[in-house]
Amino acid sequence: MFKNVDIAEVFNIRNFTHGGWYDKSKIYTAEMAARAMADQILRGNRYAERFHIEVPEGIERIDDYAFDNLFVMNISLPSTLREIGDYAFRNTPFHNLICPHELKSIGKGAFWRCEYIKNIRFNDKLEFIGEDAFFHCYSSGVVIPKSVKVIEKGAFYGGIDKEDDGTYKIILEAEPDFVFDKNVSDYFSYKDGKLEFHERPEGLMWKSVYC
Repeated sequence: MFKNVDIAEVFNIRNFTHGGWYDKSKIYTAEMAARAMADQILRGNRYAERFHIEVPEGIERIDDYAFDNLFVMNISLPSTLREIGDYAFRNTPFHNLICPHELKSIGKGAFWRCEYIKNIRFNDKLEFIGEDAFFHCYSSGVVIPKSVKVIEKGAFYGGIDKEDDGTYKIILEAEPDFVFDKNVSDYFSYKDGKLEFHERPEGLMWKSVYC
């Protein structure tokens, strides 16, 4: 009688690797982002700097590819947000990322080549930063809080400015005495309290932004 029942459909939920189960009504999708963009255009806005998309309160997850390649500079994130999906904001030109207090997970390539981001401020509940999450974001520097348990390799590759002495502007609060200098790679990972450096894959700089 219950053989082919899809429990997720019955309860209107979806499951994700890092964030757990979500009510579908609490997921902000690519379709919703596209509608928000269309609304901006219908209001007469023609330039990215004038676009302001506000993700509603109550949203807990921004879906994979939700804002992928959308030309919008101003996006307000809700205080209820817990997870940002893979490639959610890839190639978007907004300038500042202030993570909401409840955010726990930033997915793979979430901010891939968001080259205009100059200010990244993490919250103290963040636990996971995915591979290539901030690949070539050109931030002026980051402070990674102690709450972060996993940083996948390449999360900050090519996206952090250097000081005049060649040190990277990365502060890892869990490793306060470690300095990311010119003699070590910014292609690193962190898991189970262990910091590791990896050889950069060949051709990494030329990865397609549309992969």
